[in-house]
Amino acid sequence: MKTQSLRPILNNINTLKYPKLINFLPSKTAFITGAGSGLGRAMAEELAEDGWSLILADVKNEGLQDLRNILRSKGVTVEAFQFDVTDERQFEKYFQSAMSKFGSVELLVNNAGLGAGGNLNYFEVSEWRQVFEVNVIGTAIGIRTVLPQMLKRKCGHILNIASAAAYHSLPFIGAYNATKAAVVSITESLNGELSNTGVSCSVMISGFFKSSLSENTIGGERAIALTKGLMELSSLSSKDVAIRTLKNLEARRFYNIIGPQARIFYFIKRHFPKLMLFLAPKVAENAFDKALLVESRG
Repeated sequence: MKTQSLRPILNNINTLKYPKLINFLPSKTAFITGAGSGLGRAMAEELAEDGWSLILADVKNEGLQDLRNILRSKGVTVEAFQFDVTDERQFEKYFQSAMSKFGSVELLVNNAGLGAGGNLNYFEVSEWRQVFEVNVIGTAIGIRTVLPQMLKRKCGHILNIASAAAYHSLPFIGAYNATKAAVVSITESLNGELSNTGVSCSVMISGFFKSSLSENTIGGERAIALTKGLMELSSLSSKDVAIRTLKNLEARRFYNIIGPQARIFYFIKRHFPKLMLFLAPKVAENAFDKALLVESRG
C-alpha cells in the first residue's frame, strides 16, 4: 500500500505540533548532526511530523540511512550524509550540497556527541583530544559552516546540545563534563555576538536520559557503566527529550533545561555550589549501583 504524503496535511497550521516555530523559522528546514540514533533521530522524527525538510548527518551510516528511508516513505523531503563532524572540509562539502537543493537552512541542531569517562589519573591524552574534537570542535565547525548563510538572510537559529554534566561535575566523567561546559559557554558567547542580527541561538541542557550514548562512550568499562546507570536513573526517553526541547525552542528559551534532574542540579549549583560538591560523588555511586542491578538482571 502506497504511503500518503504527510506534507499537504502538515501545511495546515492547525495540525502542527510546534506551530510557533514557523513564526521565526518559516522555511522549516533543519540540519541535524548525530541524527542516526538517540536524540538526533527523535528530533528528526518530531520535525518530520510537522512537515519540515531535513538534512541529516551521522558518522555511522546504518541508522542514518534507515531513518532517511523511513521518512521518505512518509513523503518527507530529506537528505542524509555520512561524515565526521570534526572534518571541516566534509562538513562544508555536504552543507553546500544541501544548500544547492534546499536553498537555506534555518535550524542547525549541533547534536553529534561522544560520551567519555574514567578516572582522570588514567584518562589518556588521546582520549581527551578525541572527546573534545567531537563535542566541542564539532560544534564549532557546525556554527562556522552554517551561520554565514543565516546571517546573510537575517534568519535562523542554532541549537547546541549540551548536558547537565556542564555544571553537576560528577566524578569519573570529567572529560565529558568539561566538553559540555564548553558547549554552554560557546553558546552564551554566541548569543551576544548574534544580537540584532535576526539570528538566534540556544543551548539544550538535560540530565542523562535513555539513549544510545553508552554505545558511543570512550574510557573503558567504568565509564560505560556510569553512563548506563545515569540513564537508568531517568524516566525520560529520547522522544520525551526531543518533544520538550522543541517546546522550549518554540518558547524561545535560551537555557533549554529538560527534566527534573537537570533543573534540580541547576538550582543547587547556582544557590548551593558546595552542596553540589558533596552530592556529586553520591549521585555517581548511586548510578554505579543502578548499572550493576540492571546488569545482574541480564
